Amino acid sequence: MKTLCSIEQNSIVLGSIEILRKQVLSGSDIILHIELDDFQESLIFNNMMVFQSECLGFTIPHLAHGNLSPLSRIYNEKLSSTIYIYDSSIKNVVMHNMASDNTSSTVVHNKNNDYLKYVWLESRAYKKIRNFDISFINSLGSNFKVRVDFGLDVVLILKPDIVYFNNQDEFVIKSSQILLPTPFVNNIKLFTEIADGFTDSDDYGISYINIQSGGKAIIYHILNSVANNIINSSVKKGKLDLSSGNKELVKEYNVGIEILVPK
Repeated sequence: MKTLCSIEQNSIVLGSIEILRKQVLSGSDIILHIELDDFQESLIFNNMMVFQSECLGFTIPHLAHGNLSPLSRIYNEKLSSTIYIYDSSIKNVVMHNMASDNTSSTVVHNKNNDYLKYVWLESRAYKKIRNFDISFINSLGSNFKVRVDFGLDVVLILKPDIVYFNNQDEFVIKSSQILLPTPFVNNIKLFTEIADGFTDSDDYGISYINIQSGGKAIIYHILNSVANNIINSSVKKGKLDLSSGNKELVKEYNVGIEILVPK
């Protein structure tokens, strides 16, 4: 694997954010390796975004328990899933969905000082396919990504979960769950103008994105996460009761679409 940007104690020691940004935009498979005092972790991102000068990796939902702990410990904890946003400025958002008591618990780190090393790696490079049709996409199976350009220096690199085809040479590409700021989904243009960064928000939610072959992106967003309690200059937290239901938002954007395949 190739190191694109290595950060130690909030300082870049190898590579650069610009190198990382270039490879994210090209669709490369990106891994984030994190080192802390007592463990290491590697995150493999299906979906990534370039938001102006930031690079962001989105994890898919996963169990928030049972890392290297005894199995007996899991039985004594409330069951929850978790989903993250990681960005190139060592900011991150983590949302725990507490399945057993119907609440969500959210933490936003402005600078996560627990990280000793924060290393962005490239495991495989991709290239752009200029001309494609349904038969070509169908022949790729799972071996491709989609570059979705919203304009305004906002580009999403998406690993499809499902691809739908019809008899009129049209297709719809569906994403897995992605955690997104609610103000971003609601008005991308306004968000780019007023936000200090992608995670500069108190409100977040699970999003599903449909990419239509005609150049439309439809975002289905469920507001189920808040972090409106300032703990200190680096951390915000919040908890949301979901028992009365979720607020939903559907937005449509014109986008540019490119198909990316491994080199």
